Amino acid sequence: MKILCVYPKHDRSRLKALAEACLLFSPQVALAEEAVFVEIGNSHHLFSEQDCLSRMARILEGFCLESRLSLAEDIPSSLAFARYGTHHKELLPIEALADYLSPFSPTLFRPAEIFRKLGIETIGDFLKIPRREIPARFGKEGLLAYERFLRAKDLPWPRFIPEEKFQERADFDFVAQIENLEPVMFLLKNILHRIFLRLHARKEKIVSFDCIFHLNRFHGGNRTFAIHLPLPQSDLKALLQLLRDRLEKEFQKNPLEESVEGITIAVKETAPGLDTQRDFFSKAEEQKEAWSSLLARLREKLGEESSFQAVLQPRLRPEASWKKSALFEEGTPVTAPIRPLQVFPVPQPIERKKDFLVAQKKRWKILHFQGPERLEGEWWLDPFARDYYRVETEKESLWIFRSQEGLFLHGIFD
Repeated sequence: MKILCVYPKHDRSRLKALAEACLLFSPQVALAEEAVFVEIGNSHHLFSEQDCLSRMARILEGFCLESRLSLAEDIPSSLAFARYGTHHKELLPIEALADYLSPFSPTLFRPAEIFRKLGIETIGDFLKIPRREIPARFGKEGLLAYERFLRAKDLPWPRFIPEEKFQERADFDFVAQIENLEPVMFLLKNILHRIFLRLHARKEKIVSFDCIFHLNRFHGGNRTFAIHLPLPQSDLKALLQLLRDRLEKEFQKNPLEESVEGITIAVKETAPGLDTQRDFFSKAEEQKEAWSSLLARLREKLGEESSFQAVLQPRLRPEASWKKSALFEEGTPVTAPIRPLQVFPVPQPIERKKDFLVAQKKRWKILHFQGPERLEGEWWLDPFARDYYRVETEKESLWIFRSQEGLFLHGIFD
């Protein structure tokens, strides 16, 4: 067993979030009132101790926490090493027995003053005393400390359960009047970095969240923007760009009239992030993430009604062979003949005059054409029979058909 202790020097309000980020190293994590403990001994095939310490340093930097890191074979020793800055049990001060008695909640070793009066300064001095003399000289508390020290490896771990929904907040150094998005984006970058550290440890991606602006407490409340992504995201840079687009649009319509104290990101919904390890031989994962980001930005720019994907339908009539879908899912590959990208919902009548085609005051000079391609069917709805031609003109390629009703323009090839 190898225990990593993360012991923040000052701010301990983010210990729960830090413990959640530590799930990246091991599922065996314990949260105390003063520190976080991670069992990394069984993960030595994934990363070395030095690699673990360097990664933890980067996580602490993301949480803006100044902490001490220590390694030991049991929880109390790792806490004592971090607290007193030594790596030898015998050199720990006698007050360190409090960490062996109660490592998960801070307490004092009350007999420490008596020990020092007797010349027992360190745990090494304490261990030199024969066990049979301890109850008579130091009472039951001294004996309990002695037994807890010898059996520190047998200490049970309290179960750590991450929050189902969580949030992160950051405040400005002073109450600020927002005139542009630069200070906002700087603060959001720090918040989302911590959010993604926690999501990465959970092996999840973000789907929806609330962006809450905390306005001046003396004049206003909060301003909340609900963000729902069409596809789960794990790319910080792409999400920041999406947030910038959304906030620019919102602030143009309704500017912030009050100064801002801070910002909170409250995660509402997540999705499993199965692609947690990069494939060195394939760019499919990166391409999928980039595609997700592009779709999200298109939906934000154009609106939900204008951004969609065309899904093929089992219909023979060309204008009814597809429908709009806002799901943005990868469809099943379909083998289909070449069709124009621009297809009119209702075919437009067109007339041929010698070497020209005329429709709605437009004229196209015919160069040559291909066809016919026969399409017919749907007797159960509205039977049709058409001969389609691809006509090359001086300006563009037209897709026209002839039926019993006449000649019609149905699409234009790009």
